[in-house]
Amino acid sequence: MMDVPEQPWWRQIYDWAERTVGPPLEAGVKTDTFADVLAATMRLRADLDRRRAEIAGQLNAASARWLHLVNLPAADDVRRLREEILKLDRQLRDLTRRLDQVSWKGEADGRAGQPGGGAGAGSR
Repeated sequence: MMDVPEQPWWRQIYDWAERTVGPPLEAGVKTDTFADVLAATMRLRADLDRRRAEIAGQLNAASARWLHLVNLPAADDVRRLREEILKLDRQLRDLTRRLDQVSWKGEADGRAGQPGGGAGAGSR
């Protein structure tokens, strides 16, 4: 017969605690009271999150009004400007890419250095 290796001491303690505490906890989790408390806690959490968002919005609006009174930008103003700068940056990159493509096409066609790509240029 083979000897079964003994479990480490920490595993023995864990298994003992699970056998001792596990069944009462599992029974408690399956009760209507636990479900009611959990549901109430979730509703409370949602309500607190909603109120926190409302208060933050009110504080942001109030601080924006004060900043605008002294002619300073608020966070929303800075955010909008950053978005506009990013939009302009994308447009500039797109235009640069198009210009490079036209320039490379003109070089490939032998029209490099000619204004307007050589299409009728200088034929006045």
